[in-house]
Amino acid sequence: MRFSFIKSAFPIGIDVSDLSLKLVQFGIVGGKIKLQALNRLDLKPGIIENGEIKDMGKAVEKIKELVSVPMFGKVNSNKVVACLPETKTFIKLLKIEKTPNSLGDIVEAEIQKYIPLFLNEIYFDWQLIEDKDAEQSVLAGAAPKKIVSQYAELFSAADLSIEALEIEPVAICRSLLPEESPRFSGEGKNYIIIDLGARRSSIVYYSSGTILFSMSLPLAGEALTDAIAKNLKINREKAEKAKILYGLDASKGKGIINKILSGMITELNKKIKESLDFYQNYYTEEGLIQEIILCGGGANVNGIEKAISDSVAIEVKKGDALINLEDAGEKLSQLLKWMSGLNINCDYTRNINSLIQDPTLTFATAIGLALRGVFADKK
Repeated sequence: MRFSFIKSAFPIGIDVSDLSLKLVQFGIVGGKIKLQALNRLDLKPGIIENGEIKDMGKAVEKIKELVSVPMFGKVNSNKVVACLPETKTFIKLLKIEKTPNSLGDIVEAEIQKYIPLFLNEIYFDWQLIEDKDAEQSVLAGAAPKKIVSQYAELFSAADLSIEALEIEPVAICRSLLPEESPRFSGEGKNYIIIDLGARRSSIVYYSSGTILFSMSLPLAGEALTDAIAKNLKINREKAEKAKILYGLDASKGKGIINKILSGMITELNKKIKESLDFYQNYYTEEGLIQEIILCGGGANVNGIEKAISDSVAIEVKKGDALINLEDAGEKLSQLLKWMSGLNINCDYTRNINSLIQDPTLTFATAIGLALRGVFADKK
């Protein structure tokens, strides 16, 4: 007779954003990934702004609540993998010609070209991705010491131990791309991932099993909601419903919402095209982009895939944050759909119940963070 037990103590993934905290923890039973704990708490505006913690006391209080009373399961580790805000960090694949000089010294010099901070004001790290005869590919990442210190203080004050602080695109790719799974075999694709968050959005380029670069985008879900509310003189809850139900579909709601949002989507598409020009100028050897994947709550806006695809002539689809979860995916999906219909401990929450088409899209980062330890164990 065989008994299966959950392999415990995998670090919990915590996604800290301006308006919410999300927690996911996995375990392994019989060699398969299982969901250990799940939670979400919304934050009132002002606690965290643009990734910076403005009210440390309140943020610590909410982190403790997030971990101690999950909506599903029980957290069985005090170790955390969290992400640093994309707008405050840097990640890029550097192509470096081989020289007699130290690779570390060259990477250090290259990083300083892209970050408007002095070297003593940042933490940075790098990983050798490919070593060719005349050239080396190095994935480099950096974050301001000020931001890292804030997040270290946050989790320490909440009696949690930091296993890792990741740059957000790393976690997003881990949850959305099959290439990131230890089980993956075969030839990978070239992707653009667009994370459309409530307060901030980003675009990530991925090819040959690694991130190439990322950048911030001038669009966020809150801004779309605000535009609808202002133009139609309605409250934000009604504006949120209109955004998701009608969105960019000109055939719905007499096309009124589409007209309100069209200018902002045009600006988004302009930035996507500019990033494609950069990719084609500096990463031509990687080949054509084959797919654009959307995640974040803004990916649920009706018609947004078509609006982007029509502009850039690349297939666009919503991401599948459950793609690498094996048996845990179905359970997680059911729980998130249930949670999306609840008003979660915050006056600021706009409860739109079943209007959320895919609540897993908002958990892509948290899922990716939680998978870090699981994937390392499976290799």
